Parts: sequence; C-alpha cells; structure tokens
Amino acid sequence: MHFTASDGGGRSVSIWDHYEVDDGVYVGGQTSASFKDGLTITDSRRISGPGDIYALQGYSGSGGYAGASYIYARDASHTLALGSAHLTPGALGVVQDVSIHDAEVSAVVSTGNLGGRGAMQHASVIDGSMDSRQAIDIDGAIATSQDTQMAGFLPTAFGTAGYMDFNQGPGTLNLRGEGAGVAVSSIDILDGISDIDCNLATGTGNSAWAYGDIRSATSDLGAIGAGAGAGRVNLDADFSGGIQGLYIDGYGEAAGVGIGAIGVENKISGTLAARTGDDGTFASGTDIEASNKKGGVAAAAAAGNIGIGVDLQNGFIEGGAEAAGVGVGAIGRKNEISAGALDAGTGFFGTGALGADIEASNRKGTVAAAAAAGGLGGVVDLQNGFIGGGAEAAGVGVGAIGRKNEISSGILAAGTGFFGTGALGAEIEGSNREGTVGAAAAAGGLGGIVDLQNGFIAGGAEAAGVGVVADGKKNEISSGILAAGTGFFGTGALGAEIEASNKEGFVVAAAAAGGVDGAFDFNSGNGIVEAEGAIFGAGAAGAENEIGVGGVAAKTGNSADVVAIDVNARSIEGAAGTGAAAGNVQLQLTGGTPTSLVAEGSAVGAGAIGSTADASADLLMAETGDSTSASGENLWLTVIEGDGIIGAISGTYDSSGPDRVASVSGDVAAGSAMIWGDFSADTSSSASASAENVGAAGTNIFLGSYADDGTAYSEVYTTLGAGGLNYGEMEAYAGDSTRAKQKYKVVGNYQIVAEASSSNPPDFDIDSAGGWAMTIKDVSGEAWTDNTGAYADVV
Repeated sequence: MHFTASDGGGRSVSIWDHYEVDDGVYVGGQTSASFKDGLTITDSRRISGPGDIYALQGYSGSGGYAGASYIYARDASHTLALGSAHLTPGALGVVQDVSIHDAEVSAVVSTGNLGGRGAMQHASVIDGSMDSRQAIDIDGAIATSQDTQMAGFLPTAFGTAGYMDFNQGPGTLNLRGEGAGVAVSSIDILDGISDIDCNLATGTGNSAWAYGDIRSATSDLGAIGAGAGAGRVNLDADFSGGIQGLYIDGYGEAAGVGIGAIGVENKISGTLAARTGDDGTFASGTDIEASNKKGGVAAAAAAGNIGIGVDLQNGFIEGGAEAAGVGVGAIGRKNEISAGALDAGTGFFGTGALGADIEASNRKGTVAAAAAAGGLGGVVDLQNGFIGGGAEAAGVGVGAIGRKNEISSGILAAGTGFFGTGALGAEIEGSNREGTVGAAAAAGGLGGIVDLQNGFIAGGAEAAGVGVVADGKKNEISSGILAAGTGFFGTGALGAEIEASNKEGFVVAAAAAGGVDGAFDFNSGNGIVEAEGAIFGAGAAGAENEIGVGGVAAKTGNSADVVAIDVNARSIEGAAGTGAAAGNVQLQLTGGTPTSLVAEGSAVGAGAIGSTADASADLLMAETGDSTSASGENLWLTVIEGDGIIGAISGTYDSSGPDRVASVSGDVAAGSAMIWGDFSADTSSSASASAENVGAAGTNIFLGSYADDGTAYSEVYTTLGAGGLNYGEMEAYAGDSTRAKQKYKVVGNYQIVAEASSSNPPDFDIDSAGGWAMTIKDVSGEAWTDNTGAYADVV
C-alpha cells in the first residue's frame, strides 16, 4: 500500500507499507488524510499471530524528512505489534509497540532522516523473546527512542544519530560529520540465555546525542557490555597544487563511556549519555554497577581530540592532540564495582575525565581505579628552519592486589588543556588482607625547540609524583587528597592526610619532583645543562607498622621543592624512617667540551631499627634552586632496643673549586634512646648544617657536627652513655673556612671531643672533656679553621 496526500500548493506527505507474513498472521490498519487544520495523515496498524513476519512501513514529507519502521520475526510462537503514525509536511511522529515470543530470530528497527542527518534504534535477539516500544519524532530535529526487554541468545540494543557531509572536487576534499551512539549487548555460553532491560534514545539537530538507561543486563557465563560515545570531524584538504602546495586543515574529537563484565553470573546497570556539538564532545555515566563471581568487571570514560594543519606552500606544519580518561576495574572472584559518575569531555577549553563515588571489591585478585590525562603539540616552520614541540601528562590511581581487596575513591579526575595537565584523587581508601595496596599521583611535561637556521637547540622536562603503598597482610591505605599537575607555571604533586597500616609487612609514602633543561649552540659549541630534584619518603617495616602523613607536596618550576608535615612512621618489630632531600647539578660546555660541573645537595632524615621504632616530623622540607636546603623541625626518633640515626647533611661540588660538606647527626649505637630536634642543611654560598632544640636520652648515643671544605675540616662529637641531654645546639659550616660546634645541657655519663685540621697553613688541634655530670651541666665544644690555622676548644 502507498498513500500520498497533497494540498495542491507543493506540500505533501506519504506513507507506504510492505508485508511478508505467514498465513496465520493477521495484518490490519487504517489510514486517513485531513486538510482541516493543515495537511495531515494519521495511520494505525495491528499485526498479530504466529510464524514469520517481515513488515516495513515508510514515511516522508515535503519538508525533507523520511522515516521507516521495521519488524522481523522468524518462526515466532506469537507476535503482537501495534503501531501509530502522524505525518505533516514538516513533522513526523511514530510509535510502534512490538512483542515477539519464542522466535528463532527477531528484530525491531526505527529510523529517521532530515536534511542529511539521521537517527535510528535497533533491537534484536536470537532464539528468544522481546518487548520493544520504539518511537520516531521529527520536527526540525530528529529523536528516536526505545524501551526494550529481551531474553535469549545475544540480545542487542543500540541507537545512533548523526550526519556526514562529504564533498570531493578536482584536487579538493571537504568532510564534516558528527555522530553519537549508545548500545548494550549480552552473550551467554552456558545455556544461551541472557537478559537486557534498557531505555535508549538518540537524536540530532544542532548536535548529535545519545542516552541509555541500562536498567539491567545479565549473563550466567559469558560477557555483557554497554557503552555510549560521540564524535565529530572537520577536514578541509586541497591537493590541486601538488605536494608543494598541499593544504590540510583538520580537527576531530571523541568521547565515550562504557561498562563491561566477563565471567560467571555477570550483571551490569547504569545510565550512559554522550553528545557532540559546537561546545565540544562529552560522555557520562551515572549510577554504574557491574558484578560477577569469577571473571573481570570494568567501567571507564574517556575523551580526546586531535588537530592538524599543513600549509606546504608557506612551509608550515602544526598539530596537537589531547586525551583524558577515568576508569575502575576488578578481576578475580566475587568482583563488584560501582561509580556514582564517570564523565569525560573535550572541547575548546581542554579535555577532562571525572569519576565520583567509585568503589571496587573482590576476594582474591586485583582491583584498580585510575584517572589520567595528557596532551602534545608541535609546529614546524620549514622556511625559517624552526621546530618546536611539547607534551604533558598527569595521572592518579589507587590499586589493590591480594585477597578480600577493597578500594574506594570519592573523586578521580584528570584534565589537560591550555592551562596545563592535572590529575586529582580525593577520599581514597584501599584495604586487603594479604597482598599489596597503593595510591599514586604523577605529572610530567617536556618541550623543546630547534632553530636550524641559527644552529640552536633547547629543551626541558619536569615531573612530579606522590604515592603511598602497603605490602603484607591486613593492609589499609587512605588518602584525603592525591593530586598532580604540570603546565605553564611548573609541575607539582600533592598528597594530604595519607595513612597506611599493616600487621606484617611494609608501608611507604613518597613524594618527588624534578626537572631538567638545556640549550646548545652548534655554531659556537657552547651549551648548558641543568637538572634539579627533590624527594621525600616515609616508611615502616616489620609487624603492625603505621605511617601517617598530614601533607605531602612535591613541585618543580624554577626550582624543585618538597614539603611534608605531620609525618609519622612506626614499627613495633623493627625499622622506621622519614626523609627529605634536594639537589641540583649544572654542566657547562665551551667549544663542545665540558668546562664546568657544579652540583649541590641537601638532605634531612630520621631512621630507627629495633623491636619498637618511631620516626616523626612536624615538617620536613627539601628544595633546590640557586641553592639547596633540607630542614626538619620537631623531629622525633625513638628506638627501644637499638640502632637509629637522625641528621642533616649538605654538600657542594665544583669542578673548578673545592668540594664542601657539612653535617649534623645523632646516632643510637646501642640500648634504648630518644632523639628529637630541629635539623637543617643548606648550600647557598657554602655548605652548612645545624640543629636546635636537640634532645637525647638513653644509652650510647652519638651526636656529631662535621664540616669539610676540601682543604680543612672541623668536627665536634659527643658520646652520651647512661643519662640525658637537652636544649642542644649543633652547627657545621664549610665555606672559605670550616666550623663545627655543639652546646647543650647534660646529666650522666658523657664525652665531648672537638677536632680541627687544615692543610694551608698545615695545622691540627684537638680538645676534649667528659665524665659523670651528677647535676645539670652546661657543656660546649667548638672547632674551626681559617687562614691562620686550626683550633679546637671544649668548655
């Protein structure tokens, strides 16, 4: 049947049908046209009965639209299809409600097109049954939808929307296109029956979009998956001038989100959406859940873009790309993951990915959650011999491996764009009872330029990272915040409120930052390379270990910098630690030959070993720039059985001058002891180390101050036996001269030695004192060298 109506003024509508059905199938309907309130066609139809059915109904209007509804059933026990359509010259509305039972193959499809844009819905299943209500709505834009329930082998539902405009002329190519889609599918290889319950919608007008509410999808043994995505492309190319005149201007972007499960007793659910338009391309998932009892489950969202420009007539090439993603997964037995939100997008302001309220657990294998972003770009100017480029990346993640693993994260986010690249994790928790858990954030960037015309090359790179880890049994980690970023203003990493605990093995917390840059002139052979780095670490080893870090930061820009506050490390069997270090190095080349190497470094730390060991610091800092420094305030070291060290050290190396080193330290050689204080070290114009408010209590404790400038040294050291020491000051300096000093109050058995030695002029001096101090006694010792000789004095 084909029915057309026209108002005589060039406006018309048409509807047509085609049926191939078995004899037992009833087909009936009614079609009418009206001119009362404008030209319309109204249609209704009914199809029912057992057997084979192929039914097609098509629609068109003079406004430029077209649509179609398809119904297919092979050897069905029963089919019931109710349809209605309303047509005007410029608009179309269609609804078909189809129920197919026990069919060998069944499918329902709806499509719509307008002005080169199209949208469609598809549902199909093999050896099963379906109920699918599908709709087409065209009125200036196109929207299609389906509400479908299916059970059988390989039930599949999907929807798409978009357009493609392709023009090719003599030596030219123009391409414009955008699209969005959503899909869900399931397969079962145990009994061949899996289920899907979903509501899908797609559309296109000024932009393409797709939406899917996956109420549930299951399979007993096999795999299930659902996803939504969107993308767009713009490409102009001109080949008419040959390779010498080649011109290309192109850009593309895409975003997607998905859920999947493979194994035994798989189940997924969630809401998925994707769209693309002038403001960018985006994909999102909300209330996502996936579980099974043996295999693997995962959910992820990602977005990216790429652009390229080629103008060989003017000798110019440029390009760039950026991407971001976030995901969560579990592999093992009894896996479960959930995410309140998974979002990814790309557009004018950059590319980003976000995950919120993420949880993952299993009872044997591995669980993980991560977010990452990166970007790169480059430019080539062939006429001026110039090449430039850069790249940057950032990531954050948590993980667990072992048995009975659990991880959760309130937020995982990563992004890249004009202002840089960053990654963030908040409210992170991880727990297992046998294996390893970890949390990490990292960022890095690099760039370079090459000036072939002037024979010059320059480049640089920088990186930052922060992380916690636990290894052993009954491990737990948590971190309020993990963040890392890199961009125009530098590279940084941050961790706050970090905690880690286990009852057998090993825990650690670390922050690091570093950078390197250099330049070289091929004409003169002159060049320079500079590098800098800063690092912090806390650790515990033994049984019932704990670490807690109130804040950790690592960054590098014009300098490298590490900060740690409220650091704790504890081990009841043995080993604990904290630490901070900073350093830089500079290499100069003249005429292609290395002529100068200068390096400097500073470090401060604490350590302990024994059956009960503690290391604590209310501030640890290491930085490097024109100088290096490391400092720790209110440090605390406790060793109940034996062996521990705390101190600060700094040093410089100059290939054209003397090496310098300065250090202050405390060491527990035996017995039980406590050492606390304020330790610092730095290299500016010299090497120096100092400690104030030093305290020590216990048996056989060593306190040392040492300075060496390469030609002379000064040293003061104290050995404390049974007794105590408080209000101590320690200093060491190595520059144009050397100096070492100690001053404290002591009770008990002690010995202090001051020693100095110089080679120019040759000289040596030593002084000492010691014994038992029955009451509080003031003790001081000093050793120094200068251009007059070496001196030592103990009071």
